[in-house]
Amino acid sequence: MLNATERAFAERSMLLQQNQDLFQQNNEKKNRQRTKSTVVEKAKIVTFEDIAVA
Repeated sequence: MLNATERAFAERSMLLQQNQDLFQQNNEKKNRQRTKSTVVEKAKIVTFEDIAVA
């Protein structure tokens, strides 16, 4: 009986930890989605041909 109780508490603890981790990951995802990117300046993509000409 004692072993089953310990096992139940251990499983519950693991589930609570997993739930807390998933909750934290979900909050981080929501924060990233809410954050808007700002364009500071325009950039040009440099190709190998551009470097060879210069």
